[in-house]
Amino acid sequence: MRVGITYSVELEDIPQEIINLLSEVSFPNDMDIRELNENISHNNMLKALENIHKLRKRLGSIDYRLQDCAAIITGYTNTVAKKVTTETSDESSNEG
Repeated sequence: MRVGITYSVELEDIPQEIINLLSEVSFPNDMDIRELNENISHNNMLKALENIHKLRKRLGSIDYRLQDCAAIITGYTNTVAKKVTTETSDESSNEG
């Protein structure tokens, strides 16, 4: 079961936080694919099914993490845009 968590960080720390979240992801590599191919080539289909299951599970985790990062980036860019708009509006008000 997946659950959401919420925590806060400083606005300027968001890009590094996204990098940290992505660094925890274990992307499939050539070795994973090579092992799958070898099992299929050697007619070890049960092991190949196990490889596929593990890869699909990992890809699902990657998808969830990318969704989380996309949501964070969307919130971040919206916040930065509002901050710039507010600062620009405040500067215009002070000039008049």
